[in-house]
Amino acid sequence: MRFKDHINSYIYDWDISIQNALDLDQAEMETQLAFATDESFMIARNIYEQGSHSKPVAVVTLNTPLTARVLEGTAVSGRSSSTSQVTGTVYEDYEVGATEIKIQYDVISIQATHVGCQVGGSAEPLTDGCFAASGRLQIGGLTHNYTYSVTENNIAGRTLQGFSTQAEEKMYKCENCPYVTYNKFYEYYGEFDYADQWVSAAFDARATNFARGNADFSMYTKTGLTEAIKKGTVFMSVWMYTIRELEDAIDDCQSDCDPATTCNDDPVHAWDEAAAFYTGSLEVRTVLDLV
Repeated sequence: MRFKDHINSYIYDWDISIQNALDLDQAEMETQLAFATDESFMIARNIYEQGSHSKPVAVVTLNTPLTARVLEGTAVSGRSSSTSQVTGTVYEDYEVGATEIKIQYDVISIQATHVGCQVGGSAEPLTDGCFAASGRLQIGGLTHNYTYSVTENNIAGRTLQGFSTQAEEKMYKCENCPYVTYNKFYEYYGEFDYADQWVSAAFDARATNFARGNADFSMYTKTGLTEAIKKGTVFMSVWMYTIRELEDAIDDCQSDCDPATTCNDDPVHAWDEAAAFYTGSLEVRTVLDLV
């Protein structure tokens, strides 16, 4: 007997809490846009560009440089300001002598409380589960003293903007690229990051500069700008990245693989991520007891 979680009728195998949480950035951004003030639009842009809820990462400065190489995925543990334990993993490889390292916080599968540190560009950051501003970290069994700013150096490793600004790398220049659906949009607009250019132009209340499909947002009120931003993030950016995950899953499939050596779960993981990005965390979720 095992337990699997599901989003509505989609049952998934992987823990996709951090992917599922991206819609909370969208929701917080839309809340700020609804206030329709210059200040709220600035906050909304911070959320769009910096994120908050998906893939939280602490960027800490070690008091002394690393004396040994540290690999991505190495376990890290420390304490919060209330001395409760906080855990994570090293975000990328670091060589001897490095003093600034990124640590991705561990998450749990309960979506509402999946991570206790959500800062980034949020107007209402959650810091209870962040590493304290200074203290000791256990990194791969070694103790390191560190400092950082809880409010400035806790970032989001995934943002709404990033889906578009990373599109060239992940949808055009990758193996088996360009992806067919993305390539149609790239050829139409003439820009790799066309979705971000659309949203950024709406935030700036200015015209776009595409090969085709231009819009002049300088004529819009904040009501119109809000709709352009909301539609740009959901229909142009997140939607395209969702399609990319589905296409990536197909690329990862190996119908003739040897289960003992070459098969892996990459296709399933990519497909689950697509479902998470498409649906979001605000949909009703239940736990199924499957035999």
